Amino acid sequence: MEELLNTLNTRMITSKEELLSLAEPWNLLHIEIKGTIFQTFEWNASWWDIYAQKNFQLCVFTIWKDKKLIGILPVFQETYRFGSVTFSRLRFFATTETYGEYSPLVHPHYENEVLPAMVNFCTERIRTNKCDMVSVF
Repeated sequence: MEELLNTLNTRMITSKEELLSLAEPWNLLHIEIKGTIFQTFEWNASWWDIYAQKNFQLCVFTIWKDKKLIGILPVFQETYRFGSVTFSRLRFFATTETYGEYSPLVHPHYENEVLPAMVNFCTERIRTNKCDMVSVF
């Protein structure tokens, strides 16, 4: 899924193959922002490999300026069914049971464009009934 958003291109990653294709641009962004170990591609991809469950769906939101990755919101959608009732929420990778030191990756030169795009992504998922809540710590 790609759309134009104030000269930015956005894409939601929903498959393991798409996630793996982000390794190089993710690592370049991580180096540029001097991110934490919890923001590395390797840490996030490994977490997904180990902890993903069948009721989890990748929903990693990425923001690009031209061909440069400038923002990553590493989230997944968790869905539970209770009889005829379904409940789903977006969560950061690695926050299934406890608080963690996890956050989006945002290139500092583009914060004013990237952060509103991330908020819009989350609120749009709720507004269009794709999820019931966004859970961030």
